[in-house]
This record gives sequence, C-alpha cells and structure tokens, in this order.
Amino acid sequence: MTWLDRLRDRAGPLHDAVMAFSPDLPSGAEGMRALLSLIQDYCEVEDPGDDADRAFVEGAGAALALLLIARVGEGEHRCRDGVHRIRIGTYGYFDPFGAIEEVLDADDPGAALAAAIRSAEAEAGGRGPGARVRVYLADVLSKREPPLEVREHFEHYLKLSDETEVDLSRTIAATRDGDDADVHRSVDKLVAFLGGRATALPWDEAGPRLVPRLVPPSFAADLPEGAEGRGELAIRTLLPSLSVALLVAHDGRSRFLREDELDAWDRSFDEVLERAVENLAARSTNARFTRLETDAGPLIVARSGDGLDAARFLLPNLHEVISREIGTPFYVAVPHRDTLLAAPLTPEALVAELERRAEDDAARAPHRISSAVYRMDESGFSAARGRGS
Repeated sequence: MTWLDRLRDRAGPLHDAVMAFSPDLPSGAEGMRALLSLIQDYCEVEDPGDDADRAFVEGAGAALALLLIARVGEGEHRCRDGVHRIRIGTYGYFDPFGAIEEVLDADDPGAALAAAIRSAEAEAGGRGPGARVRVYLADVLSKREPPLEVREHFEHYLKLSDETEVDLSRTIAATRDGDDADVHRSVDKLVAFLGGRATALPWDEAGPRLVPRLVPPSFAADLPEGAEGRGELAIRTLLPSLSVALLVAHDGRSRFLREDELDAWDRSFDEVLERAVENLAARSTNARFTRLETDAGPLIVARSGDGLDAARFLLPNLHEVISREIGTPFYVAVPHRDTLLAAPLTPEALVAELERRAEDDAARAPHRISSAVYRMDESGFSAARGRGS
C-alpha cells in the first residue's frame, strides 16, 4: 500500500485528483521536489489555456495537500459551501489550490513553494494567523462557567456547543501581523461579546438584527446537555416536519433567541417573527435564484451562500418570484440551511428528482432541516408530500 492509499479515507476526492495528476508521486521531501519539478516544467509551457491551468492547479493543489497531510501526520480534506481546504493539525487550515496559483505566478516558484509549506506548517503547529486565533479561543471558552466547546470549525467559521455561530475572519485579519498579545486582546473582546448567558437586548437594538432560521422539530431536544437555551429557545412548529427559530445576528456571530427575551419585550413570537421576515426580505434583494436543468426538467435553486436561503421559504413574495419561472402551484424543499429547491407539480419524473435531491442534501448537510417536499400556492405552503421528516 502506498502512502497515497493510506490517506485515501482522509483525502476524499484529493486522492483521485493526485492519482490522475501524478500517480507515482513519492512521499516526503522527495515528493515536494518532484512536485516543484512538475510546476517548473508547467511554467515553461507557453499559453496553456484556461482549461489546462484549472486542471493543473487542481492536480498540483491536491498533491500539495496530501504531501502536507502526510508530513504533519494529522489532517484531512474538508469542504463547506463549495470551498475546499485541508485541516492540518487540530485547528489549522490551508488552501493548497490558492497556494499553487501563487507559486505559478511567482518569479521564483521554488521560493514560493517553500513559503507555502512554511505557512502550512505554522497553521499545523497552532502558530499561523488562523490557527492561533482558533486555539486561543477554544482554550478561553473551555475555562468559562459554564464551559463552551467548539463543536464544528471550518477556516473562519466556528459553531459552539450552545449553537452560537462565530465568524473569525475579522479577528484573524486584524491580528495577522500582530503578536500573541494582539490575538489575546482581540479574542478576549470577542468572548466578552458572546457573554456567559446572553443578556436580552432592548427591542430597538435587537429588532433590526433578527432573522428567521428553519430547523427540524427535534432541534431544541437535540442540543447537548448544558447548551444555552436548551428547552428555552424561541421555536414554533410550522408543520409536523418543519419548525422556525429566530436568530439575533451580530457582525461575525449569531445566537438563537430565547423565550425569556420575548417576555422581556412583551411581544409574541408571531410579532417577532414578522419583524425577522421583514429583515430577511431586506437582505434578499441580491438573493440568487437560478434555473438548474435536469434530465427530467428544470429545478429552481436558491444558493446565495449567506446561510439564509432556506429561510427564504417564509418570504411573502417567494411564490411570486418562483411562479414566474415554473408556474403555480409548485413544490418546494428546504433540505438544509443553505438551499431551497423548487419544481412544478408535473412531470412526475421531475418531482421524483426534487425528492431525491432533497433527501440526499438533507442526509449530507451539517445544518439539516428536512427531506420533505411542500406544496406552495398563492395562499402559502401546505403539508409535505410523500416521505420526509
């Protein structure tokens, strides 16, 4: 078994890309030298064309990724919202494809590749700009009362054990050229904003920050023990397979609204949800609805990448927007947070394709909502068709 084969499970599609690019690539330092030789040879090709460039970056980037994972001994390929990275070390992330593009553009490809390797090793060791922020944040949160854990992480994105979502991009950018003291100050400030248990904001301040979030009916019950808001989150059932929660969104972070905050504002859930939907509509002026042609016919797909596409299911003008494309009534699916799918009621083969995609997307997504398919007309949405939960 080769070193490439030993990494197959952690490498995913990167393994196949390397096998197509250079199946005899050696490991270790010899492999890095072989990769550099391939890069230098490619740099000598005059005007290879965009397709050749993309293919080379894909293959060489995958090769660099696997060489680095093997070199460090801990890591894996990860993908989120179509973005590919390698986790290297516990909290380090590295973009091997971007690194190869920079190497190809450099006057000295060898020096550029060496710099990329040093950058990746710094991330793996917790010393890189991103890793040191994530490492220190995880340490600070673990020492709080009650402690918080990092449940998910992908580059700038973190999800904590209380369901708080944090975007570290600003913190990492602000401390990139600073020392550890700068990192500690910035992270401590961020943690102070997170609070031990979020204090209810005044309505005038919270109202503009509210957005809806579709969740499965079991969402609150599935939160880990000790998570903020377990059994107290403001959630309402829309249909047997679908519920809606409310988010208070800040720059770089968001948290779920609690029932006691509704009480503090003396407002009903429906009133607050109405404001949240209004805010969502204001944020949806540039939402992307695209037509996806399948063998069975066209699907409408919303993939704006802002974490709010499924919630657009609640927009009052959604029916008007989609019916212009596929008529009315139609079927809608919201398998996970970042996707909304729609199809006409016929032909049956197209509806079956919608159901298949909804089930597959819900099964694979980290923010699963439902595999159900709903009927929508001028009066709104109604109970699920066929299977789904």
